[in-house]
Amino acid sequence: MNFIYSKLASNIAIFFVLVSVFCIQLPTRYMDISLAILFLFWAISGNYTYKFHRIISNPGAIVSLILFLVLGLTTLFSSELTHESFRAWFRYHGLLFIPIIISLIDENKYRDYAINTFLISSSIVLSISYLKWFGIVPMDFIRIDGNGPVAFRHSISQSIFIAYAIYLLFHKYKNSQNRIQIAWLILILIFLVNIFVVIDSRSGQISFIALFGLFLYRYWKASYLKYLLALFFSLIIISQFDVFKNKFRLFNIQNEVHLAQREHQVNSAGYRFELWTNTLLLIKRHPLLGGGAGSLEREYKALVPADHIVIAKKFGNPHSAYISIIQESGLIGLAALLFLYYWHWAIASRLNKRFIYGSVLEGLIVCFAISSLFNSMLWGGEAKFYYLLAGVFLSAYKSQQQKIKVAY
Repeated sequence: MNFIYSKLASNIAIFFVLVSVFCIQLPTRYMDISLAILFLFWAISGNYTYKFHRIISNPGAIVSLILFLVLGLTTLFSSELTHESFRAWFRYHGLLFIPIIISLIDENKYRDYAINTFLISSSIVLSISYLKWFGIVPMDFIRIDGNGPVAFRHSISQSIFIAYAIYLLFHKYKNSQNRIQIAWLILILIFLVNIFVVIDSRSGQISFIALFGLFLYRYWKASYLKYLLALFFSLIIISQFDVFKNKFRLFNIQNEVHLAQREHQVNSAGYRFELWTNTLLLIKRHPLLGGGAGSLEREYKALVPADHIVIAKKFGNPHSAYISIIQESGLIGLAALLFLYYWHWAIASRLNKRFIYGSVLEGLIVCFAISSLFNSMLWGGEAKFYYLLAGVFLSAYKSQQQKIKVAY
């Protein structure tokens, strides 16, 4: 009976890993519910010795726990109230799902299911986005406060997720032949139009360019440079035409910053420029350890005059994961985050020798790291996009230690 009970609970937990992956692009409350169920069945499924061994033998799991603990230590000296500081630390709880998923998944079929699940959810999001764009359904369908023809999430989040989905489609294209390959290529073009024309979010566009470069380098090292140069010069040429300057926000960053500084116009680039400039002033006060978890909003509002651009919008974060983590946990916290990237990349390099999971993990790291430059990606649904998929791919790592067999 214990065998059947434990096996069933474990299978349900794995099922909800896939449900959570599907929910990445849905409203965050659906992901939160699925993750709560996942944690419940993981906790009651037993085999704790096996799970513990899987976690401690995987450096990707260990560095995730280290980063979570480092961020937690900043609650000890935060300028924020204690309960608010702990609440701010809990925003990073998604890091804990990396070791949880690593301890659960030990078969390639589940990793393949996760990739396909993410692509299916991306296709659904894309369909809704195009239905809105073509006027077949109203703009307020599902999401009433969306920025343009988005499906469930903000345009920034959707474009980042779609950019990574394109990277996965590149692998589908590479590993197929003939007519199937053509079908994947058509699908890639449909996805590309969404992030460059329909949504037109710079975060997704920049992430795609970085992922495209990574894919070319990974599979066509001898010739990738000429393709990158062709893409680079194409963008330069396109940017010279006024019609494209007005259409693609990727080419309008300098103008937005100018309008924000000279005419006090609230826009994306100007908003970020002011946030980053002011937050860097806070970082100078405590560069090594930071101001503590949850301290940013209190310190920022004490620093910035009420007539600044950012006050015209509700303050939430500095829209850069790196600036945010340095302000809260200093250079120590940044080092812990970079340490996480390093070990996840090192594991991906090892996986590349045998599996596709190494390459798609590398793409995930690049997508997340690049997007984090311009957005606060370390908490919320955007963070769990990384934590969930990283946990799935990192689970393919096999340590050299003696394996402990699962009890069932």
